[in-house]
Parts: sequence; C-alpha cells; structure tokens
Amino acid sequence: MNYRQWKKRYKKQHGYNPPVSEDKRKQAKLVAQQFVVTLPEITEAINNIVPAFYRALASACETISNSFASAGRTFGDMADYYNTPIRAAGVESEGTV
Repeated sequence: MNYRQWKKRYKKQHGYNPPVSEDKRKQAKLVAQQFVVTLPEITEAINNIVPAFYRALASACETISNSFASAGRTFGDMADYYNTPIRAAGVESEGTV
C-alpha cells in the first residue's frame, strides 16, 4: 500500500487526516526541516568560534611563557647561589678544617 492509499484509508476510518505521531512522512519532513543549515548560519558560527579559539590559544601561550620566565628566574637564582662562596658556621669551604 502506498502513502496516498494509506492516508485515504486513515481519513476514511477516522474522519480526519493522520496526526504527525501517526504519519511517518510528516515526521521525516519535520526532521529534515530542523537540520537545514544555511550558509549565513555557518559563517556566523565560525565568526563566533574563531576569536574565542584565538583568545584561548593566546591565554595558553601566555601561561606557558610565564612558566618559562619563572623557571628561568629560578635557575638564574640557583646559579647565583652556587657562584657565591659557601661559608658555614665560620668554616671556609677552601678545605681548612
């Protein structure tokens, strides 16, 4: 039985056209209408997503940069500490006991 015959039989039995819950063709048509995406919608979505992505990338790079700067300062301080002569409780590090 094709769609037209089914619809006519339903209308004859019930006295009205089939509702969306019964009509598979109407359901498919509604689903297809919901998934229609136009080019301006895609362009608008891209225009909103790209700047946010760049801001997140810039923030990540800035965080990494700050981490490396902090590590550089720490290693520089460590180098300065090891370049100074070590004196402990009045005993010089030159080997005198």
